[in-house]
Amino acid sequence: MENGSWNGLIGHLERRDVDLVAAPVTVQITRENAVDFTLPYYYDSAAILLKKPDPNAKKWRTLIDPFSEYVILCILIFLPVTSLFLFFFEKSTPYYRRMEDRDKVTGLHHFSDSLWYMYGALLTQGNYTFNEGGEHMAGSSSGRTLLSCWWIFCIIMMATYSGNLVAFLTVTKEKLPFSNIAGLVEQGSYKWGTHEGTIFETIFKASTRPDYVKFWKGVVAYNKTKPRILSADPNVQVRLVMEGDYAYVGDKTQMELTMVNNCHLAMALSDIVSLQYAIALPNKSPFTKIFSDEMTDIFGNGLLQKWKLKHWPKQGICDNIARKEATPITLIDIHSSFYVVAIGVFIASSFLICECLKWRYHRKRSMKDKANQTAHETDLVRMESNLEDSMIY
Repeated sequence: MENGSWNGLIGHLERRDVDLVAAPVTVQITRENAVDFTLPYYYDSAAILLKKPDPNAKKWRTLIDPFSEYVILCILIFLPVTSLFLFFFEKSTPYYRRMEDRDKVTGLHHFSDSLWYMYGALLTQGNYTFNEGGEHMAGSSSGRTLLSCWWIFCIIMMATYSGNLVAFLTVTKEKLPFSNIAGLVEQGSYKWGTHEGTIFETIFKASTRPDYVKFWKGVVAYNKTKPRILSADPNVQVRLVMEGDYAYVGDKTQMELTMVNNCHLAMALSDIVSLQYAIALPNKSPFTKIFSDEMTDIFGNGLLQKWKLKHWPKQGICDNIARKEATPITLIDIHSSFYVVAIGVFIASSFLICECLKWRYHRKRSMKDKANQTAHETDLVRMESNLEDSMIY
């Protein structure tokens, strides 16, 4: 408290209202000025509890998830650049100089044909024709060398992509929106809270770390509209988490027990603090050493581990769900492939419209040129006729 005294269980001990506190009280230096602690009987850590994101929300990314954004960007840049090199090699090589009217036929010496061929190769499609001067295969040594390396690159990319795609379709990968306090305070969707009057409040209030300072400022701001975020009852905190877009910072062990039969929850391990639970007694209590010696014997005999194995949940419903056999692929798993077809139809329709407009433009221009040529020829005939008539007279 502001006057230097303590509230809660530590306050009861400090005022000597009680002689002993047997509860999950965390050992801390500032608390040791007010009370005595025995040897810690349990070691824990802090964690962040949140509701699992909807796994179907990002199923549309199935086709692009096997590669990271940087890999996809590099491929999109590499494709036209390599096509440009292939076009340059095929255009400038002296290998084809003996061929007449080469520019009038399609082939890799046209950039559009080169780009489409490289794109088909990237999808492991294409024509392996080695006919001299063929459309689908370079005849020059420079072009064939480049294409050989490009095909090796494509085979590696497609093998990697196919393997990862199978893994993404058969295994649900749980990706949390954040993994620590720094990530929590930087995102804008989630609110957060913790237990009031606990070690967490003490740590966040006294810390000078930027992410911790921002965390506590957020708690103070959210508490004005939703006071329950500082509730000391773990069940209240869990209900807030289940409502969605809320993160609860607390004891890892308590969260693990909650998650045993609640498969909608996920836990992000945090680097907040390592917790040591001990029995608390008033300052200079004569029983401190006695309890510490007993805790040493309990540890040495392995009783804590035995009690934990006896009373800890052996298996929850979430474990049974996780052990289910492979699930069949559903429509929502591959609906992104239908998006690709729809996008292809849209782009192809756009190209068709452009081609029709281009054809109409060239047709009108051709008819106009033909009409101008006919008119010009008519004028020449008329001039010749007039010239002949003038010569007769």
